[in-house]
Amino acid sequence: MNLTTTRQLFQERVGVALQRRPVIAAASFENAKEAVQSEAGIVLLMKCSITELMSDDFVALSRGKPMLIHHDFLAGLNDEHDAFQFLKRYVDPAGIVSTKGKVVRAARRAGIPAILRVFLIDLTSFFRTVDGVHESDPDAIEVMPGIAPQVLRRFREYLSLPIVLGGLFTSKEEMTSAFAHGANAVSVGSSRLWNYEPPKDLPSGDNSLSPEQ
Repeated sequence: MNLTTTRQLFQERVGVALQRRPVIAAASFENAKEAVQSEAGIVLLMKCSITELMSDDFVALSRGKPMLIHHDFLAGLNDEHDAFQFLKRYVDPAGIVSTKGKVVRAARRAGIPAILRVFLIDLTSFFRTVDGVHESDPDAIEVMPGIAPQVLRRFREYLSLPIVLGGLFTSKEEMTSAFAHGANAVSVGSSRLWNYEPPKDLPSGDNSLSPEQ
């Protein structure tokens, strides 16, 4: 699989939707219908099983909004290459999210766009993250916790990928701050924030959700 293909798929399936409304609704399978009916641009299924992904319910959800799958919490499927070939052929999600570089690489080889989720606790973890991003080559990264948006400027010095901020958002003001610092999108688990719309005069991320080819 030419990895350029997932760059194109990311833009078509994820980037376009997030340009319209740059909010990712993180939801369980149980409340995914509420997430799909919200104003969020994308839905991230945080916990589900391969059986649920192959159900008619998931097909209906996918018609409503692009669906990302958090692979680390996906029951019934391992992280080997054949598993991603199966996921691509029978589910074909808009993309997957994972904290594991191995998963990101395997997903992209199978033609599934992949977002690498990273956690920052100090400067050492920042530089470890930069190295991990270069090694795993995701289509985008999600930085946690999202309420520390000042780190975006530093990431822009080293990376030219779309950046999602996620985690610990409790207010619209915190989400506005994320966009004001240049986030391309935010990921939130609180349903009361799924309908948030950033002010029109805020800057968009430097790469406009279009990673370099």
